[in-house]
Amino acid sequence: PEHATAALSKVAVRIHQGETLDPAALIAPKGTLLLLPAQTRHEQRGGGTLRAVDGRIFFSPQVPGLPQVGEARPAWEIPCQVAVRLQPDLAKSLTPASGDALRQEMDAELPQFHGIAKLKRAGDWVH
Repeated sequence: PEHATAALSKVAVRIHQGETLDPAALIAPKGTLLLLPAQTRHEQRGGGTLRAVDGRIFFSPQVPGLPQVGEARPAWEIPCQVAVRLQPDLAKSLTPASGDALRQEMDAELPQFHGIAKLKRAGDWVH
């Protein structure tokens, strides 16, 4: 831990993304530190997914009425927004309309996620 703290304090640019604040994010940076808050799968519009230790992927619907926390975004959306800021020409290919649209694309393009597009309701899962 002492070596990790020393190493993290020397990094010029650090980006921390998460649903909770990781103590490592509080280590004083040498330069720039970006904290990117992510929504939980229960907060994400259209719901989210959870991968179990046995490899099953479960759908978790958005819980109605949960307050939106500041500028938190769906975890999948954050790297897309960063990439588009760096390369605006990627916007069309890196801006899925929703989590459901992203699951549709994953199903079509990634064999290991075949079936994920069918996840629509609480309890739905694919292995």
